[in-house]
Amino acid sequence: MFGFTATAQTSGYEKSIEIYGGPAMNKSTKYTLGISMVNGYRINSHLYAGIGAGFRYTNAEFMHSYRSYMQFGSLHSETSSSYAGDYLLPVYARAQYYFTTTKVKPMLLCDAGYTFNVGSTEGNAVGFFWEPAFGIDINLEQNTSLYFQIGICMQKTHYTYYTYSYYDGASSEEINTTASTLNIKIGMKF
Repeated sequence: MFGFTATAQTSGYEKSIEIYGGPAMNKSTKYTLGISMVNGYRINSHLYAGIGAGFRYTNAEFMHSYRSYMQFGSLHSETSSSYAGDYLLPVYARAQYYFTTTKVKPMLLCDAGYTFNVGSTEGNAVGFFWEPAFGIDINLEQNTSLYFQIGICMQKTHYTYYTYSYYDGASSEEINTTASTLNIKIGMKF
């Protein structure tokens, strides 16, 4: 008796909540998990801009060590890495482009912002990050949709590289690098 047509909002305020997680793409981290809220404005049926904030947990490398030593007349070496959980607060801007205005819309987007450490003894995964992504948005009803995204999050991070050389002795160096994770997101826009 009552029906509705699933149509996309063409302009106006939108908000969304998303959860995400994913594996590491390099040795600087092992994985990440998070939840975010994004508030923004649909400029027209194809363009959206917003700001977001959330909570992210990541298991980031904080120490890497190398040791060489002499044993039974021959030189040996070994390396090891240590990881710690970082509790992070990402704050970012989002730009998004929808390719179509149909019920199922493919989209490209990019998040860029800064991550603050809010609860780690090591605090290594802080600073600038950006995340280009691709996804689909599925309209459920007027101004409500479910979306799926896959992206690569690149987060500034650092760790300490300790060296003990049989010939040169001990040293340490701070290494600045990028931790990359493959993020898979699911969200609800309303």
